[in-house]
Amino acid sequence: SALALSVDLRTTFKIDDIRDNMDAAVLLFTRITQHNGEFTE
Repeated sequence: SALALSVDLRTTFKIDDIRDNMDAAVLLFTRITQHNGEFTE
């Protein structure tokens, strides 16, 4: 049904959002840890 498809799409977009946010968090974390690594050396 159209409703099921709509819910499906919304769930998919939410998962994509979460994945994008996780990627951004990992990149940020990596930059912070790399910076701290250089800082302590």
